Amino acid sequence: MLIGLGFLITLGGVLTNNYPADANWGLLQALGVAGLITLPVIKIKPKYRWIFGFLLLALYQVLLDRYWLSEVIGAVHNGPQGALSWGAMMIIATSMGDVYLDSEKDKRSLPLISLILVILGGVLLLLVPVSKHRASASYMLVSLGLCGLIFFLFHLLNAKYQIRFRLLSDFGKNPLLLYLLHGLVLALFLLPPYPGWYFEAPLWLVAIQALALVAIMGWIAKVFNRKGWYLTT
Repeated sequence: MLIGLGFLITLGGVLTNNYPADANWGLLQALGVAGLITLPVIKIKPKYRWIFGFLLLALYQVLLDRYWLSEVIGAVHNGPQGALSWGAMMIIATSMGDVYLDSEKDKRSLPLISLILVILGGVLLLLVPVSKHRASASYMLVSLGLCGLIFFLFHLLNAKYQIRFRLLSDFGKNPLLLYLLHGLVLALFLLPPYPGWYFEAPLWLVAIQALALVAIMGWIAKVFNRKGWYLTT
């Protein structure tokens, strides 16, 4: 579903001359392939998933450095080759999720695991740059670790102080549909043909536009959640 939607969006961009004529890859394709890579191992024990995820990430980094660097850097969202790295990231992320869900004792180990991932990514900096354009192993490890730490912070705020972030919950229940709609909402900010409104906009105007975009998308997310309208894969 993700791959098909992604190719439709890419095709629309080509037909409207917003994408290069040879464009054939995008974010949804990368996520879809990463999901397909994860699917065969999702039922195995988390400890084996950890191993598989790290081995796949190491394999990707070797192939990137030896054969794929120019193709990956030049492609949109790292191209099909980069999907290996995003797949490894997803596999490791599911293992982190199992740590959080397994038991209260294991849940408390999530920050330590996340910190270790950040440190590993930092050590890799000596050999591999942190680069989203490369989908490098260091980027994936640092991103996973930081996301784990931020996630656990939200958990603590909810568990200890009963602070609930309903806006994030609304977004999280309908991410795919909101992603597809955000492009239409964003287009509203691109319609005025004035450079000072868009790519030459001052910082204060950019801040106002960003807040307006989040407010509109937040309202849409809340309405969808209240009505039970969800688009899932």
